[in-house]
Amino acid sequence: MQNVYECLLDHLLARLQGKTYDGDEHSYSDEDRDNVKFKTERIWRHKVLRLNYTTYDLWREQDSLHPERQANIMVRAHEDETEGAAWHPYWYARILGVYHTVVQHHDDPMGFHQMDFLWVQWYGRDMSSPSGWSAK
Repeated sequence: MQNVYECLLDHLLARLQGKTYDGDEHSYSDEDRDNVKFKTERIWRHKVLRLNYTTYDLWREQDSLHPERQANIMVRAHEDETEGAAWHPYWYARILGVYHTVVQHHDDPMGFHQMDFLWVQWYGRDMSSPSGWSAK
């Protein structure tokens, strides 16, 4: 089982390589992880995540999420819709922390990049309990 630091390095390395997140984390070797260099050997923590977005009627809005104030979120699921009854369109999580760091992949000619990321606790679905409108 990977520790938190290895999981973070795997996530940052996948983003540095331009891989899109599809619900599965990519695993890398220790040699691959050694190719990720932190500019100042530091990760900064933030108190608030601010999200800018456009509404369905083309208004610009901003939401602020505070990890200390029950920052529960939902994101579009990346599961295949053909999985049957177990498929659900969203995943749910709680934001535990908001961070950024400055990193470089060893062979990247562009140099260092600021990477913003969240530490989240994913919620699981209880498939044994009836749910939905029919169970109401």
